[in-house]
Amino acid sequence: MTELREVRATADGVGIHYLRADPGTPDGGPPVLLFHGGIIDAARLSWGGVIEPLAAALDQPVIAPDFAGYGGSDRPVAAYSTAYHVETMRAFLNALGVSRVDCCGLSLGGGVALGLALSDDRVERLVALDSFGLGTELPRGRLSWAVAQVPALNRLSVALLRRSEGFRRASLEGLVADSATIGEDVHAAFAALLQRP
Repeated sequence: MTELREVRATADGVGIHYLRADPGTPDGGPPVLLFHGGIIDAARLSWGGVIEPLAAALDQPVIAPDFAGYGGSDRPVAAYSTAYHVETMRAFLNALGVSRVDCCGLSLGGGVALGLALSDDRVERLVALDSFGLGTELPRGRLSWAVAQVPALNRLSVALLRRSEGFRRASLEGLVADSATIGEDVHAAFAALLQRP
């Protein structure tokens, strides 16, 4: 039986929180790492609903870490660039003693998975979903670009997300093809993440 666990590891001095589901059989393939997106995201928000079924279906351990500065991971003073996350995830693999891994990343996580695959021969397979670093389109186009590039606009949008349930719901639902698939638990998790620094 597959069971979801919350675990912590230390990667080059940074505490990394992660979710882990192991299949019932010990001889499956290498672990599958699931990397979440950026801005306001975490492993549980992006991957919480699929970790256990995926581990059972693939017969492989599935691990979904929170990047440094996200979710339950430490928030060190650092430049949170894609390269920084790649290096932290490399150190995370070292901390886990992983010799082979399959990576799947969403948005920012796709860029991190791609960077890891290009620089670390332990990555056997790569899936990049709506990956940062591939293509030029953004959800909501120039508005998304401006929110990411203009610090004052970024702070304003986060403040609005914290205060307005309607804005929060519209923002989250704008990221998926069918907003009916977003359960109340996901909306609640998103609201909780917004209250963190």
